[in-house]
Amino acid sequence: MKKTLIVTLALVFVLGLAGTAFANPYSDVPAGHWAYKAVNDLTKVGVVEGYQGKYRGNDNMTRYEMAAITARAMAKADKADAASKATIDKLAVEFSKELNDLGVRVAKLEKNQSSFNWKGDYRMRWIDADAADGDTSTQHRLRLSATAKVNDDVTAYVRIMAFDHKNLGQYQTAEGKDMEIVDINANWKGLLGSDSMTFGRFSHKMGQLGYYLDSTGKIDGFKGTWSLGDKTKLNVGFADFGIINAPAVGPSGADSFEIGWAEVSHNFSDKLKVSALYVKPASYDYKVIGGGFTYAFDKDWALAADFQQEKADGVNLDDTHARLSYKGAKASEVGSWGAFFEYAKFEGIQLETGASTNIGANTKQMTVSYSTTLAKNVVFDSYYSFDRKDAIGGADKADKTYTRAQVNFLF
Repeated sequence: MKKTLIVTLALVFVLGLAGTAFANPYSDVPAGHWAYKAVNDLTKVGVVEGYQGKYRGNDNMTRYEMAAITARAMAKADKADAASKATIDKLAVEFSKELNDLGVRVAKLEKNQSSFNWKGDYRMRWIDADAADGDTSTQHRLRLSATAKVNDDVTAYVRIMAFDHKNLGQYQTAEGKDMEIVDINANWKGLLGSDSMTFGRFSHKMGQLGYYLDSTGKIDGFKGTWSLGDKTKLNVGFADFGIINAPAVGPSGADSFEIGWAEVSHNFSDKLKVSALYVKPASYDYKVIGGGFTYAFDKDWALAADFQQEKADGVNLDDTHARLSYKGAKASEVGSWGAFFEYAKFEGIQLETGASTNIGANTKQMTVSYSTTLAKNVVFDSYYSFDRKDAIGGADKADKTYTRAQVNFLF
């Protein structure tokens, strides 16, 4: 919600606490402003507080900030009339969770708030890869991220990830560490006419289903997005993927694997979105061209597909990935759920292919998935891949099935 001056003006009338204006405490609310008296009155009685001599009335307001104002209004409720008290009670019900979370810290919230916005998630996962006896595993992952506002156009971002399972794969460093900074970057809106540009270490994925160049952080470089009209967007980037184990198409034993890419997407309508991509390593005879689409039949059903062709050493390798999905689990809605069926045939060697359903190089398979929200911000996901075959030869894979179940805790 916006921290508009309308909010504070409404509270003046709710509380019935208007008093005599005093010396202006906020440099950004001049005496001639239409809400000057309202802001002064609420400051005088202690319902609102400023930020180092400014009111910042156009900033976004969090629910916790509104809860802090509500708490101060509750403290002054004995001076309000019956109608105002009833309104204050309604505000207290609306922000009851935030008020309870804040406890005795309510009065000091706005003074002590940090410029960092923290988020995190914890995932507990069980996997049965069907490759050999004892191939099941339990995995744990914790991620913490923080975003800091540098100015109106620039933000800084950092994400730390910790893994704990027997095969850390791409997330384990050469030193055997299982905790590291996977994202650390700056995002600059409007630079070079862009919607935004990102510099540093970041995550990236391409395609309608996000399987191509899919990395959970740990690629170093830059990327930018530009709007080409109301319905078309262009994403361009260049980064070193070497830190996450360069795929076999890259120079053997190379410390770096630098890749440039471009992807353009266009919304033909509210239902249909199409895209095209081009990927080219800087120093290797290899490239990828492809495209895809997403079509929403209605608010519940959607079909998405990606098609890529990898060209290396005079050989063309085709990748196809299609998914029919129904609804989807929303972390904020308990009981919401979703399911999908997908088909994938990857002949080529993927550049950090997404592993959400364990699709690997030279693999053909089908997958079904179900997810549901067990409690607010607690989401259960399950996947079952079957009929896994060699994408070119057609022989059965040793791991003909792949089963996974996980619970995600978001905070």
